[in-house]
Amino acid sequence: MFIVQEAIHADYVSSHETFEEAGAAIEDLIQAGLAAPGDFNIREVDATGRIVAVFEVAPAAADRIARG
Repeated sequence: MFIVQEAIHADYVSSHETFEEAGAAIEDLIQAGLAAPGDFNIREVDATGRIVAVFEVAPAAADRIARG
């Protein structure tokens, strides 16, 4: 599972089955003017809920993720 979180406080925003879906959610927020580039990270968690990795998503990367 991939969780979109605020970059500064790591507050939960939304969860997604794939990294690409999480990236698309961030890009949608940026495109809608509800967020700025760099406001969010993607946290990967395993089946037990343990954090596997945290990815910073730059604006260009979020756009590439959204387009596949």
